[in-house]
Amino acid sequence: MAVFQLSLGELADKLRKSLIGKRYLIVLDDMWDFMAWDDLRLCFPDAVNRSRIIVTTRLEKVGEHVKLHTDLYFLPFLTPEESRELLQKKVFQNEACPPELHNVSLDVARRCKGLPLVVVLVAGIIKKKKMEISWWHEVKKALFSYLDRESEDYSRATMQLSYDNLPDYLRPCLLYMGMFPEGERTPVSKLISLWIAEGFVQNIESGRLIEETAEGYLMDLISSNVVMVSR
Repeated sequence: MAVFQLSLGELADKLRKSLIGKRYLIVLDDMWDFMAWDDLRLCFPDAVNRSRIIVTTRLEKVGEHVKLHTDLYFLPFLTPEESRELLQKKVFQNEACPPELHNVSLDVARRCKGLPLVVVLVAGIIKKKKMEISWWHEVKKALFSYLDRESEDYSRATMQLSYDNLPDYLRPCLLYMGMFPEGERTPVSKLISLWIAEGFVQNIESGRLIEETAEGYLMDLISSNVVMVSR
């Protein structure tokens, strides 16, 4: 069976035609280049029917280029109290945070500089030994050395800290995911098969299928908040 691939121009025309006469909400998340907006904006027909386009970006210059009929909206950083609330929620899930951990959890939350992504990554590190106050202090100390430079990329540094705290057998599994395009949905069965084929999965438990061991690896990465689950 022959497979035909549409050109970018044909895809743009197809998208525009599919939106004509419809009321739509389009979300373009994490845009890094304003040229991408220039390529896309003509695909969105303006039928004066209260359709909306939302663009999120980390770069102010991209927002300045994209804005049309509204001002930019700058999301505020989390307060230390909001950061602690998010941290405790991610660490303890449906459990209550023990009173003896309230102060140290606030100290750790302050180290996250109000960035939700950093809070979530730090939670993934802490919840391995969440009831040990000494572990909270150890993570706080590590955050100081990783994040206390003004020029540091906080999210990247926290990701490095998360990686450093993974067991050795999980590190190649996580790095292997870098071969997939950003935002691509990868079936679990495919990922597990690739891990096994690459020799990343060591099945040392008798009576357990190697696929079950690989699935356990994936669940460990998910619980560390370094992998996002689509469904």
